[in-house]
Amino acid sequence: MQFKFLPALLVFMGSYFPLSIILLVQDFDSTLFTWKICWSFFFSRSECSIPLLTPLISIPVLLACLLSFCLALFLIGKSENEREIKILDSKHIPVDLMNYVLPYVVSFISIDYQDTKKLIAYLLFFFWLFFITYKSGRIILNPMLTILGWRLYEVSYEESSTPRNMREQKKGLVLSNITITSGEFFESQSLQEVMVVKGAK
Repeated sequence: MQFKFLPALLVFMGSYFPLSIILLVQDFDSTLFTWKICWSFFFSRSECSIPLLTPLISIPVLLACLLSFCLALFLIGKSENEREIKILDSKHIPVDLMNYVLPYVVSFISIDYQDTKKLIAYLLFFFWLFFITYKSGRIILNPMLTILGWRLYEVSYEESSTPRNMREQKKGLVLSNITITSGEFFESQSLQEVMVVKGAK
């Protein structure tokens, strides 16, 4: 089950917000840093300097990841098509930390915003990792969401609104901030092909 491309990209980029902070710290230029407040920063002839080697790259990357993470949370909060489902069977899907941590390892080894060749190579690697994750249907396995209490479940379920003699067992993915247990009823909402459960009934 896959997200559409754009929501998937937002979720993926948002999950690497901590990495953008690390890269921003690595871009820090101590020679430009001063503890004094530069009051002329907001004037046209400011003598202030941002203590970063490549602020035109590191700051937009940070803001893009932060914005993507906020938009991903917004998408989850705005999921719609509410329906009641009965969980017949559920299995928690753990986060694949190996694939998630890999870009962090690479960043400590060789990433430098000033080295154009390495930066382009890293972007290609990052896009390839996104493409693999997207095609595998695991884009929602987001460690940042896990930190906020969200977990992903693979479930078998049936819809309560369907007449009992016409109910059929279905399979799907549930993203929830509560524990999903078999035999219980939940109000679910749709986010692409993933069901979002925010509370039990």
